[in-house]
Amino acid sequence: MEHVEKDTGYQIGQLIGNYLPFVCLILIAYFFYYKAKNQHDKK
Repeated sequence: MEHVEKDTGYQIGQLIGNYLPFVCLILIAYFFYYKAKNQHDKK
């Protein structure tokens, strides 16, 4: 049982490691889009 839990935790860690860069890119892109949209609305 302990070995299975450790494997699951490792798989979750790999998934987070694989998807984290994509999530960061999406957040950064959304931030710039939101910022640009706000500047456009002010004009």
